[in-house]
Amino acid sequence: MQDHSKEEFKVPKSHHNSVRSQGPLPSINEDRQTSAHEQASQNALPCPLADLYLRQQNEINELRGTIKHLEQRHDKHVNNFEAHIQQQELENSQLKDMIKRLEQSHDKHVNNLEAHIQQQKLENSQLKDTIKHLEQHHEKHVNNLEAHIQQQKLENSQLKDTIKCLEQRLGEHDKHVNNLEAHHQRQEIESGILRVSVETYLEALTIRMNPQEHYLSNGFYLWKIENYEQSRQDAISGVKTDKFSPSICTSRYGYRLRLRICLNGVDSGLGRNIALFVQMVKGDYDDFLEWPFTGKITLSILDQSEGLAFRQHISKTVIATRNLLAFQKPIAGYNSACEGHEEMAPIKDILDPQYIKNNTMLVCIHIEP
Repeated sequence: MQDHSKEEFKVPKSHHNSVRSQGPLPSINEDRQTSAHEQASQNALPCPLADLYLRQQNEINELRGTIKHLEQRHDKHVNNFEAHIQQQELENSQLKDMIKRLEQSHDKHVNNLEAHIQQQKLENSQLKDTIKHLEQHHEKHVNNLEAHIQQQKLENSQLKDTIKCLEQRLGEHDKHVNNLEAHHQRQEIESGILRVSVETYLEALTIRMNPQEHYLSNGFYLWKIENYEQSRQDAISGVKTDKFSPSICTSRYGYRLRLRICLNGVDSGLGRNIALFVQMVKGDYDDFLEWPFTGKITLSILDQSEGLAFRQHISKTVIATRNLLAFQKPIAGYNSACEGHEEMAPIKDILDPQYIKNNTMLVCIHIEP
């Protein structure tokens, strides 16, 4: 709201001078119409004084209008102040009501807090009783544990004495067992040497007693394994896991070797893959040959289907190099090391009629320099 009371009204200086020179002003409520006498007086005045009088009358009229405007503004200000006071009284009444409600809410809250404090005191008292009971129970339990620990210490001491005695007896027993194991190992070594010697002698004797000598024909040799089903059953049951071909000579005075086949597989391929190897055999003319044996060896399980165009032989290669033990000069009847393929062919594929015909399998070896 604008404060109109602070506005200043400036009166012209000429007006003040004229008022002082002419005497008191007419009343504000005085009729502004000029009487005939005044009119006559004005007409009788000299011309300069008449002009001055008219100016003063005009200024008086302006002052009356200004005063009337100020009175209207004053009335308006008074009305605004009264409305403002009424608004303040209404707000004060509302604040008093709000304060009263807050005081009531505060009293209620205080009562609730006092009740809660009483409840907390009761619960604290109950907790103290519970803690006291637990402390008594804990103390009793600790005493029982201490007694139990003392008993355990006594028993542990007795067990340590027993263990010490048993360790002494066990040491003597271990010494006796070690002596027996050493004696057993010596016997096994001696038995192994004797067994190898006998097997080597029997194998060499078997080879030399064989009156039939087999030779490569243009580098090929065909091994016919008859009675395949029985041979496979022997391999599965462990009666005879390996089957050997007759000795094969590369020429009349050449190298002697043989094929070794495992119809039920070996090692990781046991029961899943047929294994096929080459093994060098001691020959009559080994001293005149160049060792170790070298060359390219192709091993094949032949497809015996009727149509030549549809046959699918299973073939894999072995390269005989100087660093392989299997192709060194045999010292005994044959080299213990063999070279070939543990996974020559899956057993499930070999069971097809194309590879087993009339209960016979055909294995081929081809040697190239």
